[in-house]
Amino acid sequence: MKIVIQLLKEFWFPLLGAVIWTAYALGNKTDSSQSNQIREYITVFGPSFFLISWMTGQFFRVKKQVTVESNLDSIETRVKNLLSHLEKQSE
Repeated sequence: MKIVIQLLKEFWFPLLGAVIWTAYALGNKTDSSQSNQIREYITVFGPSFFLISWMTGQFFRVKKQVTVESNLDSIETRVKNLLSHLEKQSE
């Protein structure tokens, strides 16, 4: 269930953006046959969804990396404090 929630969190914006872009790009097209229209919608939707997903994925990746780095800095500080405390205790 956590995976589904994370996927929804990360992909709702790309899905919405791709749908809006596809509607904008192909909104006035009425001269194509039904099969050509479907092909055009997929041709516009696919790359726009991929591009927006990639951009938001980079945002989430950097956000996670910053969190991990701050946690590692915190752990390093605590270990240094613990080592100095142990050195004082051993003297």
